[in-house]
Amino acid sequence: MKNKPYKVITIERLYASAGREVGELVAEKLGIAFHNEDILEKAAEKCGVDIEKLKSVEETSTSILHYPITFKKNAKRPLTEQIFEMESEIIMDMAKQEPCVIVGRCADYILKNTVKTLTVFIYSSSENRLDRALNVYGIDEDKAEDYIKAMDKKRGEFYNANCPHKWGSKENYHICLDSGKLGIETCANIIIKLFEDSKTLEDNKKA
Repeated sequence: MKNKPYKVITIERLYASAGREVGELVAEKLGIAFHNEDILEKAAEKCGVDIEKLKSVEETSTSILHYPITFKKNAKRPLTEQIFEMESEIIMDMAKQEPCVIVGRCADYILKNTVKTLTVFIYSSSENRLDRALNVYGIDEDKAEDYIKAMDKKRGEFYNANCPHKWGSKENYHICLDSGKLGIETCANIIIKLFEDSKTLEDNKKA
């Protein structure tokens, strides 16, 4: 798998760093599928649990590293573990079916050694993220800073509990991009270049 072209792009991101927007633009420009909230929707449907309930417990720090990634309908285990297992199955199925961009949900770890994946981390300065939270996401000014910190903490705890390496550590990703300095479109273009170059290298080897 080492010399194969990338099939999937995964994006982890700090809250309000525009990671989702970067991922959507990458998928649009490449003409491939984009997955984010639809993973949770599929998990809710398969689990037979209301999606709002899943949203409320999805990103917690319960670890499933010691459990196989196989959803068991009658398993008497915490819902958080069952959600992660189901999402893992959904992510692997999506990645095997077609090229795609997947945002969040430990997809980089889930797909490791399964599908050739370009792993990306998007970040930005506190000032830029606060501006986006206020002016793009509509978070109340008096709550925005605390909300950003809480969301980062939530994502980090979820990732660190379910993966053997640390969320946000640059050595765990192929590339880390500052969306505040580079802009959404430039970030997307850099990712696309890396993705397409891997295909070009493979085509040249076959020629």
